[in-house]
Formats: sequence, C-alpha cells, structure tokens
Amino acid sequence: MSKKTAKAILDAGANYVLSVKDNQPELHEDIKDSFSIQLNDKFDKANEFKGVKAFALVIKECELQGRKTIENHYYICSKIFSAEEILSITSAEWGVEAMHWSLDNTLDEDHSMLRLKPKIIVGNIVRKFALSNVVNFIKSNCITQIIRSFMKSCSFNIKMLQN
Repeated sequence: MSKKTAKAILDAGANYVLSVKDNQPELHEDIKDSFSIQLNDKFDKANEFKGVKAFALVIKECELQGRKTIENHYYICSKIFSAEEILSITSAEWGVEAMHWSLDNTLDEDHSMLRLKPKIIVGNIVRKFALSNVVNFIKSNCITQIIRSFMKSCSFNIKMLQN
C-alpha cells in the first residue's frame, strides 16, 4: 500500500492495517526491529505514513505436506487495535490473497491484457465466476485433479465442457 492510500483512508474517516513486506525493506526492518528492541523514535520510515499509531506482528504457523513453517507478518496501523481485531483483519486479508493467488495461478490474472476499466471489471467478475464454478464442480464430483490442470483438461475436451 502506498502513503497516498494511507492518507486517503484516514481522510475518509476510516482506519487502516497495512501489510509491510520485503518490497519496503527499510520500513520492514524498522518494524521487525521494533519487536526485538525497545520502541524509540528512530522509525522514520513508518512515520512517512499518515497517522501511524501502532505496529502489529502476526505469527503464522503453516503446514504443507508434513513440513511446518513459521512466518512473521508485520503491519502498520492507524489505530491501536486489540489482538482479536488484528487477527480478524489480517485473516480477511489472507482470504483475499488466497483468492488472488488462485485467480493468478489458474487464469493468469496478473497478465490480463484488459486496460479499460469497464472491461477490467467484467473480466474480473467472469474469472471469479469461472473459478467458483470449477471449484464447486470439482468438490461435488470428488475430482482429485488440481484446479489448473482440470481447467486445462476442460479446454481441450469439449465433452467435459458440455457435462
């Protein structure tokens, strides 16, 4: 998220919880350090975002194919939220990221050639509708194929599309 977005959110009377990732290395390091040392006013990069009131750390434990990983996710906040509120807000963000990941990996959404806003909106709706239908079809028919390979199979077999 950009500094302009943070300002626009506050100007609209809302609050933000913005994810801080490696693409903002100085800010990421400052916030990461703040959880291991006493807070002081050396965190200039965070102050570039209008209205920063707190940092948040969410520790996410994942397991994939028997392998466990622990990831730290850092956030800047325009309000001091409770732990429960931060967890709720960040969980919603992960849901959005999961949907985007699915759309990009199955339908190559990030490489869409649509440039006009109405076409972008319609394309986005069509991709989400298609993905939702395929996921429901796979679940209801106990298909074990991954979504991407199943969609590819459908595109080469007109009989699968007619069923």
